[in-house]
This record gives sequence, structure tokens and C-alpha cells, in this order.
Amino acid sequence: MNRKFALILFFFIASAILFTIIINSKRRLILGTTTSLTSPDTTVSTAIGERRLTIFGWAPALSQIKLDGVAVYDSVTAASDGSFLISGIYLPLVALYPEICLQAQDSIGRTTQPTCLPRLKAGKYNYTVGPVLLSPTLSLEKGEIIKGDLVAASGQTTPKTQVDIFLARAYSIPKYQIKSDATGNFGFNLPTETVDKWRVFAGAEILGAASAKSNTLTFQVHPLIYSLWLMLKRLFELLRPYLIYLVILIEVVILAHLLLKRHRHPLR
Repeated sequence: MNRKFALILFFFIASAILFTIIINSKRRLILGTTTSLTSPDTTVSTAIGERRLTIFGWAPALSQIKLDGVAVYDSVTAASDGSFLISGIYLPLVALYPEICLQAQDSIGRTTQPTCLPRLKAGKYNYTVGPVLLSPTLSLEKGEIIKGDLVAASGQTTPKTQVDIFLARAYSIPKYQIKSDATGNFGFNLPTETVDKWRVFAGAEILGAASAKSNTLTFQVHPLIYSLWLMLKRLFELLRPYLIYLVILIEVVILAHLLLKRHRHPLR
């Protein structure tokens, strides 16, 4: 009898211990378990719980960053060092994933290339994504250039950051490096000694990783004769509003010439 009682007591204690282990593992799953999906630049961490999204990363200094998606929107301003944090973003519980993209606009209105997050698993998850490295901004003084002219390009990224400049034409993509200043601004001169059509874009090296590339801009270097064509084109643009008056003036001059000719040499 005592042996039977001991076996029952043993199974009861073992069941209680097993039940406690299962409950604790479930609690850890609900409150603290995370999984990470990593790429060379960005980590996506998830935890079961409230359906919220937090994003952190780097962008052009003091730029306005907008987060946009289906039924999702938020905006923040990057710090002077380019860092940003968007937290507490509510994710709607919808059947289709609301594609979420980030884009920054610097102080003079130039925009970064849109950066979209990877598809996040549906469900009541709390996501933390980062660091997201937004591209530099980039602009050109002009896109139609006469050979030999001095024309600058400029942009903005995080302060004191290495910037890779890519200049592409038909058969090559030369690359060189510059560094942004203390406010994140950078500038360089475009190659104008070769008549060709060029494309230019930039990328930044932030925290040892490459950012997304900037918008790709196009510029055309023309021969010197093209400057004459531009001058004639501008002259035509100036005269176009008065074109009808010019035609009337020419007709009056021709008519006056014919009348004067007839007066000097009357018909016999």
C-alpha cells in the first residue's frame, strides 16, 4: 500500500513540475521571445504582443522623414547627426500587408530614394526594424551643359560621412569618393570635357555599411556649337509672344516695297 501511495505521489509531483515548465515557457513566449531576420544592413526583430512598429536609422541631417503605407503614416525630423527614431506606429490588422516605405526631404526640398521595408508577418507582433540607412539627396545646377563649362552637383547625407559618387556613361561607371561636411552637405564638379550623356548617383558609407543609392540624375554635355543653338532658341522664346506682330510688320514692309516700286515704275 505504501509502495502504491509512493508511486501516485511521484506521478503527481512529476505532473506538477511538467505543468509548471509548460506554463513558464508559454509566458516567456508571450512576454519576451524575439526572432530576428537579418540582412547586411537591417535587422527585423519581432515579439508577440501589441501590433506596433518601431523604426530607427540614419538620414540626411535635419531632414523631414515620412513613413507611408496603407492606413499607416508618420513623420519625424532627423537629428543634427542624421539619426532618427519612429516609435509606436500602429499597424492595422488587415488581410493584405500595408507596404511601408520611408523617404526623407532635406532643407531645400531634395528627396531621398524611397526605401521600403521587407514584408512583415501578419499578426499581433511588435516589430523593431533598423538601422534603416536612407540614401543621400542629390541635385545638379543644370542638365544641359556646354563642353568645358564649370557645373556643380550637391547633396546631403549624415555629417562627416564618406560619399561614393558614381558617374555612368555608355561604356563605363567611374567612381570616386568625397566626404560630407559637419552639416552633412557635400558637393563636386561634373565632368564636362567629354561630349556625352551621363548619369550620376551617390551612396553613403554609414556605420560601415552602404546606404541605399540616391536618385539617378541625367546630364548631357554638348559641343560648343550647341551654345549657338541655345542662343537662337532663347531668342525665339523671347519673340514668340510677338510673332504675329512680326509677321504683320514683314507684310507691311513687303507691301510698302511693292507700292514704292510701282510708283517709281508705273505700268504703261
